[in-house]
Amino acid sequence: MKCFLVKAIIFVIVNIAIGAAVLAVVDSRYSFKQWETDSILLPMPRDTQYGLLLMGTSRGQLFTRYKENAETVERTFGTNVYNLSIPFGGGILPEKMFLTTFFERGNQAKTILYFIDPFTMFSPKPNTQHRLVNYEPLWPSFLWQLIKNDMPRERIIVYIQSKFSKRWFTQKPELMTRNDKRMEDDLVNPEKVKLRNDSLYFDGLNEKHFETYARVLDEILELANSQGCRVILAFPPTLLGPQPGADLLLAEMEKLKVTRTFEFYDFTDAIQDPALYYDYDHLNSNGVKLFVEEHLAPVMNKMPR
Repeated sequence: MKCFLVKAIIFVIVNIAIGAAVLAVVDSRYSFKQWETDSILLPMPRDTQYGLLLMGTSRGQLFTRYKENAETVERTFGTNVYNLSIPFGGGILPEKMFLTTFFERGNQAKTILYFIDPFTMFSPKPNTQHRLVNYEPLWPSFLWQLIKNDMPRERIIVYIQSKFSKRWFTQKPELMTRNDKRMEDDLVNPEKVKLRNDSLYFDGLNEKHFETYARVLDEILELANSQGCRVILAFPPTLLGPQPGADLLLAEMEKLKVTRTFEFYDFTDAIQDPALYYDYDHLNSNGVKLFVEEHLAPVMNKMPR
């Protein structure tokens, strides 16, 4: 029996080593820019100093997911930019894991701009049930982040299994240059606004979940402050109006100001022309240019309070 167990353990270790070696070879062939993939980690370098680090959901991702948008941001602020924003409604807990990984790889950022969406604070769905595990490489350090942050076993299994799929072995850069799509509606439709807002709040305004993710926000701010970053929290521009739960999040921010250092700006209503959006809550490339140059630049150029 003892001999069998030893052989079984050796078999598992050998297979893990082979799998890790295969993935290391495959991943070493990849060279992605942030406008070529939805993955946060695949383009992430080591030991790099950035002037600006972005965080958020897809509303933040669009600033670099399109090449011309990224060029607009870097040209306007005269610095290099990396983006940790998670598409498809990614939540605050995975953002903490990406930020931790960013710093663990020896990277630094002068300023962190987090486009924080209230809906990410009220449900596990954007946080522990998100599909980001399909897009990220199998890194031991990130696997440990998933385990340490109590991600469900099913998500961890998908994270591992998805790296041995045809899709992972055959993926190629998907260049996205700019987004010139415009909303179908010339005027904001209140019914569509309600439908969109309802689709984002899977558990309503669940205060128990909010308390959980408020602690995660505190951990993000603690980490960013410990790295000497200027930290800006902001509500991104949308056509959805004031977001449900925004008042609770604002109240929580006031409490956090006692122990954490950050600035806050509300850009919810900054851009109200439907022609500058490709849907009700995502700017198109013309909208990004206007927002960055006219609304974000004054904030970025302001001396920290």
